[in-house]
Amino acid sequence: MRIAFATRDGHHLDEQFRAAPRLVIYEVTAAGFLRHGEAAVSAAPGRRSEAKAWALAGCDVLYAAAIGPSSVARLAARGIQVATAPPGAGIEDLVRAHQAALAEGRAA
Repeated sequence: MRIAFATRDGHHLDEQFRAAPRLVIYEVTAAGFLRHGEAAVSAAPGRRSEAKAWALAGCDVLYAAAIGPSSVARLAARGIQVATAPPGAGIEDLVRAHQAALAEGRAA
């Protein structure tokens, strides 16, 4: 499972999807996780959400502190599930929770 996080600092879920300057992506399995990569998104205003949607290709889940309904719909059309968590949540804490759920056989 590939999970992306909207972030400014790369360590915390600290941005709404629309404003996030980068996306940090992890590959998560029942056995563990690995930071897969990072996408810096600096498209022109009005095109950032579209550019981020392309950067999320191959991802299964996107976490953001907040996200608008039109972005949720765009991502859902690409098969990406959207989740939110409180601003300031540690990205690796969220990744570990997904890894534990997968290891226990629960849907993450």
